[in-house]
This record gives sequence, structure tokens and C-alpha cells, in this order.
Amino acid sequence: MLEVRVISLKGSLERRASVREQFARLGRDFRFFDAVDGGDISNPVVARFSPRRFLIQHGRPHVPGEIGCYASHFLLWQHCIETGMPLVIMEDDLEFVGDAGGILAVAEELSSRFDFIRLEATRKKPSIRCWQRDGRSIVRYLKIPQRLTAYQITPRAARALVTASQTFSYPVDVFVRNQYLHGVPIHGIEPFAVRPRQKPLASQIGDRHTQKGPWWSRTTRFFHRSRNGVLNACASFRHMSAQPDELLPGTTDPAVAEQYGKSR
Repeated sequence: MLEVRVISLKGSLERRASVREQFARLGRDFRFFDAVDGGDISNPVVARFSPRRFLIQHGRPHVPGEIGCYASHFLLWQHCIETGMPLVIMEDDLEFVGDAGGILAVAEELSSRFDFIRLEATRKKPSIRCWQRDGRSIVRYLKIPQRLTAYQITPRAARALVTASQTFSYPVDVFVRNQYLHGVPIHGIEPFAVRPRQKPLASQIGDRHTQKGPWWSRTTRFFHRSRNGVLNACASFRHMSAQPDELLPGTTDPAVAEQYGKSR
């Protein structure tokens, strides 16, 4: 079985207790990963964050928890690269559903074929079914969902995400869904194994939509959202007819494309 790491702040005792209970019921080992403090500007990973670029692209100020969340996923991507093994990454607001153990086993079996498999529930999104067996499917998303509650990632995908993360200017889930930035095709498994908790526990990350930016940032936000939509559609179109072993990165960054290509 693949290594499972669950991102959680040290002080989130209630969330950690919930995670332990659920993994115990599943009969599966895991390890907590102590989430990065987004307010610790002495941390070199946190220092990658650009507040100005974030404001221009999103039309609002960031909250420190968004930096810490991105940094935590980033460090686990680096860990995946260092081990040379696929890794299952989860956040501590998860809730297992259905035959979660069996679904995780199928995803692990397919880790040599698909670089990034979302394990969580999502609203219906345009997708293409590219693998099916015994009532389980792998779909390739044409419009990638938000949230990163649970996913499986290979070292080659992790390398592409790390290479494209020289500067943090997005929430990490928005960065991943902007496929053109990193060129990693995003897949999902159906039925899913995980969903966000139906009864949310207290969060220390904060609400990222309460604050508003200056008037001019609404214009820059509209421009970036429109541009990202077009570029993501182009990246998805390039992947629509490709087989998993033939996929090429859709990124516009030559350095990322080269790195991803070498890793394959």
C-alpha cells in the first residue's frame, strides 16, 4: 500500500481525533504531516508567496492559511519526488464514504498509468471516461474541480507541480485546477472514496472570501480568470484524444514542459 500523509495543524486536536478514528475503522495506516504556518515569513517555502500577484489575480487579499496550505502540499510534493514513489495526500477535513478501502486499492493499482487521481467527491464536471472495471472508473476532467481534500500523485506529476511553483500566487487548489500552468492531466476516480466532512469542524485556516480588494483589482481579476479559462480549455483539448502514455504537458512554460517530459 502507498504511503498516506494527512495535512493537519498541530493544534487541530479535534480534527486529528476524527482522522485517527476514521483510519482505524478503515484499517489503514497513515501519518500526519504538520501543516506549515503561513504567517512564518522566515520559512523559505512561505517566502515564495507573492501578495501583490495574488491580489492582482484574485481581486482580494489572501489569508495566511492559504499560504500555509500551499506550502504544506508543496513540501509533500517534494517528499514524493525524494521517495520516488506515488503518494496519497489528504487534508484533515475528510470523511470516508462507501467502499473507500477498495477504491483506494484500485487507485494505487493504477498509479503507473495516471499521474494525478482525485479521490474526493465533486460536483458533476465535464469529463471523459478513460478506464473502467467492475463498476469503477477513471475520468479525465475537462473542467477541473476545486478543493484538494484527497488525491494520489506520482513523482513525475509532483516534479511538474514543484517546478511550476517557483512563486505562490494562487490558493493551491486553484493552482492545480489551472492545468495550463503545470501540464499535469487531472483525473478522478468514480465512485469516490472521500468527501469533505458533512459536519465541519473548527478551522484555523480562515474564510478566504470575506475580504474585498481595491476597486481596480476587480478588473485584473476578470482578466486573469478569462485568460485562465481560455488556456485551460486549450490544455484540455490537447489531452482529449490522447491515451495516458501519450499525454504531453499542456503548460505554456517551456521549463515545466521539459521537466515533465524528462520525468516520463
